[in-house]
Amino acid sequence: MRHFRHILVASAVCACMSANAYSARELSLAETLNMAEQNSPQLKADLLNAKAAHKGVGIAQSGYYPSVDLDGIDSWGFPGSSGDLGIGGLMGSPYRSGTAGGVVARETLFDFGRTFSGVKTAESIEKLRNEEIAIDKYSVDLDALQTFYQCSRFRSEYETWSGLYDETELVAKEVAMFVDTGQRSIVDQYLAKSQVEEARTNRDYYTSRTKSTASRLAMLMGVSESDSVCPGLPEPEANVPLYPTDAINPYVVHSQTEVEAAKNQLFQAKTDFLPKIVGMASAGAMENVRLVDRTDYSGGLGVVIPIFDGLGTVNRVGQARAQLDAKTQELGAVQLQMDEVNAKYDDIIVASREKIERLEGEQKLAQDGFKVAKSRYFKLQGTLVDLRDALRNLSRIEIEMRDTQADLLETSGSKALLNGSASVKPAQIDEKKP
Repeated sequence: MRHFRHILVASAVCACMSANAYSARELSLAETLNMAEQNSPQLKADLLNAKAAHKGVGIAQSGYYPSVDLDGIDSWGFPGSSGDLGIGGLMGSPYRSGTAGGVVARETLFDFGRTFSGVKTAESIEKLRNEEIAIDKYSVDLDALQTFYQCSRFRSEYETWSGLYDETELVAKEVAMFVDTGQRSIVDQYLAKSQVEEARTNRDYYTSRTKSTASRLAMLMGVSESDSVCPGLPEPEANVPLYPTDAINPYVVHSQTEVEAAKNQLFQAKTDFLPKIVGMASAGAMENVRLVDRTDYSGGLGVVIPIFDGLGTVNRVGQARAQLDAKTQELGAVQLQMDEVNAKYDDIIVASREKIERLEGEQKLAQDGFKVAKSRYFKLQGTLVDLRDALRNLSRIEIEMRDTQADLLETSGSKALLNGSASVKPAQIDEKKP
């Protein structure tokens, strides 16, 4: 029953041992994705952007702390006319004359949520940058996965045609012997040679496709083509697992965070309607004073109440509210799109599995048919046309089986990646690696 498959396996093993392309170490899918991520300039850039966004959180949090300046001043001419220098506290007093120097501390004591909303917005931006890593990582992984299975598909089809070529050559030699002894027509010899050339053409074609795809896979991984090679497809019943996580679709997560960020921006815009309480203190020394007694410190507490800013705050609130509505609608669109993509993947997966089951039955019939046709021909009971048709039918089923299996594996892997499966954490990527 599996006579022909044994021939194919043996032929493929011999081909692999004799070819330089297959002498290298075979890659696993997880290793391929990992190396593609490590080699991706886009992911390295994303990590640096995430670090920059983290610094933005620190910038926003600085609003909780006072600012302290060391000021120095010297002025001449009309007294008290140096305010445009931006010097505050004692040093900026109109009662000072001559040189002065000291420390000025400023603090917003209470801003009714301005700093808090700014921090929340900065944290949302940082979260978005990290989620962009997951989105770009998905794109990198998807490209590597598809290329990996293309390479495996072409290698398996090369091995199939290599086995068919060996089988047709064997038949052609037998036909030549029959023709030489006058037991078969010269037409059979031409038919046999044609079958050999057909198998050779397909074998060489898939050899070329395997090499070119392996070259592209090596480029994605950042390795030499001679270092490693993609494996052939596994048996149809075998599974190639990814590394499932508890994460969900990165596009949905990113869109949800955009909605969260839009809510924070709306809250931040509304805080501009509210007052704020500010404080200032300074200590220092000055050369001379006028009109008042000398004091080496000063302090103040003030309340700022917004009255009218040309409707700027009103328009900013309206803009933020419209952006929140838009992001909410975009979230629904992303969820619908991802559901549609998953449904398409499911259709392909179900159809491919059903097709493989049918092909396995056809494969058994084709193997038995080829075995019978070959036996009958060698016993001078059948025709070469029967043997050729049986061989073509078997080759068609073998190739179709490999194509369907590759589609199943590629689609299953693509769906897993889309829904949160991963091979390496983004933090493990070395952004400094050239």
